[in-house]
Amino acid sequence: MLLSVGILTYNQVQYIRQCLDAVLMQDVNFDYEIVVGDDASSDGTQEILREYANRYPNKFVLLLGEKNEGISMNYKKVLSASRGKYIALCEGDDFWTDSRKLQVQVDFLENHPNYGFVGTYNTLLFPNGIIKDDPYDYFPVPQKEGDWELYGDVFEFAKYGPVTRTVSLCFRRKLIEDYIQYVGMGNDMVLQTILAKHSLFAKQSSVMCVYRHGGVSTDKMSIPKQLYYNRWYVENRLLQKKLFPEECNWDEDELADRETYILLKYAIKHRYVKEALQYKKQLKSVKYKNKRYCKYLLGRITCLLLSIKM
Repeated sequence: MLLSVGILTYNQVQYIRQCLDAVLMQDVNFDYEIVVGDDASSDGTQEILREYANRYPNKFVLLLGEKNEGISMNYKKVLSASRGKYIALCEGDDFWTDSRKLQVQVDFLENHPNYGFVGTYNTLLFPNGIIKDDPYDYFPVPQKEGDWELYGDVFEFAKYGPVTRTVSLCFRRKLIEDYIQYVGMGNDMVLQTILAKHSLFAKQSSVMCVYRHGGVSTDKMSIPKQLYYNRWYVENRLLQKKLFPEECNWDEDELADRETYILLKYAIKHRYVKEALQYKKQLKSVKYKNKRYCKYLLGRITCLLLSIKM
């Protein structure tokens, strides 16, 4: 099998058909499988997946969970079951827009053995239906080769976050064979760190995908969602440090302080002066002790004003 398409889904009944149709429309000169990991959807997603598998019996591998185990386990199952030399990923609410996507990515990887993972440009689709270009670039101007941008070694970028959207990603499976258990725990951040550590990165200059954007910045999320995202972030950082301790020697006090600082900001904004002062005392790292909300609590007048109930 030359390529596996890995799809991750959970309760995405309103989007999954568009995702699957975009994969099935690919115009390629090779066989590929579609490995779908569904984390026990209860909204009808699994029924749609069975419908497609029945329609294309030799194309789909369905991994339908009976109980919700979380995205990390779902990620691990999909990667473990994928048999292709290459793996392309797409989450169930995103989709591809160019029927050439898989062919051009596989052709590039076949002809450039030093390159282990590739991406494409994409647009952002917001809940209100607005579509915008995605400014997902952190790099200096690359070398060009036809429609390809050759970024080369991007490890110093990848360790701070994914260098391309998951919806656009295609990579060599052999690069993760010794790491699948860790990729399953850490998802795309750890995955792309591993790929960048062992290979080079290139990007197709065409827009070939749509990433469905939630439309809410991290700072505007509810506190439970902020804490959930932060724990995911910290777990990824600790996994990076475990795998590559010299290059990813993150300060663990700073990582621990991230959650405390979220709670500190919440306490200040709601004028819980006692709790805010307690959170401030818990901070260990210089970085977070010097942040704006922490400095806000330095003066007596500030604390007095903070303690006044609206």
